[in-house]
Amino acid sequence: TEEQKEKFLQSKSLDFSYTLEDRARFRINVFFQRGVVSSALRLVPSKIPTIEELNLPLILHQ
Repeated sequence: TEEQKEKFLQSKSLDFSYTLEDRARFRINVFFQRGVVSSALRLVPSKIPTIEELNLPLILHQ
């Protein structure tokens, strides 16, 4: 949006999310690095793994 563009130009970085046709969701960071525009895209899982799936200690259930 124009508001995001203005914020990016002022602060030199911007964080936002983007959904691709209900198939995938991304967390995006756009920033200046060495004088050029750069970005980092991270895939946000659609399903949050359980404690068991993460093999975390059972004490974390509490």
